Formats: sequence, C-alpha cells, structure tokens
Amino acid sequence: MGPKALGDLVESIAGAMLIDSKFNLDEVWRIFKPLLSPIVTPDKLQLHPLRKLMELCDSLGYFIKEKCLNKGEIVHAELRLQLEDVLLVGEAHERSAKLAKGKAAAHLLKQLENRKISRGGSKRNQRDLDHSGELSSLDFSINIYSQTSDGSLSSAKKQKTTETHVLESASVSSFAYDCSKNASSSYTPIPVVAPISMKKGGPRTSLFEFCKRQLWPMPTFQTTEHKSKTPMEFGEGSEVRKGFRGFVSKITLHIPGSGIVECTGEARTDKKSSFDSAAFLMLYELQKQGKLMISKFL
Repeated sequence: MGPKALGDLVESIAGAMLIDSKFNLDEVWRIFKPLLSPIVTPDKLQLHPLRKLMELCDSLGYFIKEKCLNKGEIVHAELRLQLEDVLLVGEAHERSAKLAKGKAAAHLLKQLENRKISRGGSKRNQRDLDHSGELSSLDFSINIYSQTSDGSLSSAKKQKTTETHVLESASVSSFAYDCSKNASSSYTPIPVVAPISMKKGGPRTSLFEFCKRQLWPMPTFQTTEHKSKTPMEFGEGSEVRKGFRGFVSKITLHIPGSGIVECTGEARTDKKSSFDSAAFLMLYELQKQGKLMISKFL
C-alpha cells in the first residue's frame, strides 16, 4: 500500500501543478526533476555482482559452478569459473548465501577484469563467422594439429564424405598444453551421455549439456556458406535435401587440461543443421578419446 499511496500523492500534486501552470509540461518537469534526481537509467543501473557475472559468462560461453556451505551462522560460498587455460575460484564468507555469493562473484569479476575479459573485449563474442564461396564438393575436412619443435602449430587435412566414416576413423586430433601442473593421475569414471537425438538441435543440446556438466567452455562454431548455380544434394537416404546454398560449420572445443579439439561437419541446407552435424561428430570424437560414453539406451 505504501508505494501506491505515494504514487497517488505525487500524481495529485503533479496534476495540481499542471493546472496552475496552465498545462505547461516543461514547467512541471522543471519543478519535479530535482525531486526525482538522480534518475536511474539502464546504463547507470548497478547490477548485483552475481547477476553481472552470470550475464557476462552467458555472453562469453562459460559456465559457473556454485557451492554454498553453512558453518554455523556463517555461509561459505565458492564459485568456480573454468576458462580455456585456467580455473578461477571466488570465495567469500557472509551471514547469508546471497551476500556470500555476491562477494565471491565480485572477486571473480575482478579476476576477469585483470585478464581483460569483458562483454566487448573477448574474441568469444564472435560465436560464428560466415563466409561465401562456391561449393565444389560436399566433402568435409578434418584439421589435425601438431606441435612443431619450435612450438608453432602445423596442420594437415583429411577428407571424408559421410558422418558414418567419421565414426570409424577420427575426425580430429588436438594439441596438448599444460593447464594444470598438479593434474591428478587417479582414475575417474567416464561420464555417460544419453542417446543423441537426431532431431534438429538434438546433437547441440547433448554437447552443450555435457560441457555444462564438465564445466568446459562452450564450443564455438565457424560457418562457411557455399553457393551453386545448380541444385545440390545434402544428407543421405530419407534425409536428403536439395538446394542452391550449403552451409558447412567447423566446431572448436577447448578442453581444460587436455587441449583443443576441432572438426568440420558435413554440408547442410541451413546453418543450424550444419551446427548439429559438427556437434554430432564432436560427441563421437570425444567418445573415441575417452572423454565420454554415449549410452545406447534411454
């Protein structure tokens, strides 16, 4: 009732002023503006640190793992944020979980700021790049990266024609880098992924959910558009489609403590279907590398 009563009071005063000033809105605003200042605008609004951190991570494709532990009247909050090359941890102790998580989030935001990672300053904002070109073949390529003696990367390409062949032979390899010097050598069970739905968006959903569970950065896609003057066929069997444009997507996944995995899917008639093709191949490549196991049963 308080806010409504206050609103009614302001409205009645403003109405009386409007009549007294002979309906001069500029005069009414001149009187009211000092009472309402400072006026809050979206660019001046101070977000809670945890919400600010969540929005930043959503825009950059990172996941946050929260953990709160009650110790008597004190709450210990721990937030973990895995980047491509390092795990950031923010901790705080407060009398409530909200305050503790807010302080922990503020610590993480400060660490990200020190690394010059922001909504507008990270390369991960550019989540997929489109290029045009003539489609001479429906084959897809596989990039295999190796590290030369001088530390630079060299690459080679292999050609395949169907996703079935990719399941039999690797789609990518990765170069290794040391993310954690204290990596544990103890055995950990292989995570199990539910059977992949082949409906539109199914492979992407499976891959994204797995990355979230593992606290891995979201994979990125780079898409190339190909055009042809004659109709082209995409897919196989009942899924075959014809069109004058094709999209081929390359997916890049940073696995903390392991390396970078890249693969390029088959050409599809639309961009999102090409994402699914690349995500499908990535899941089976991760299974081949022992990072996950795809269940055959629901």
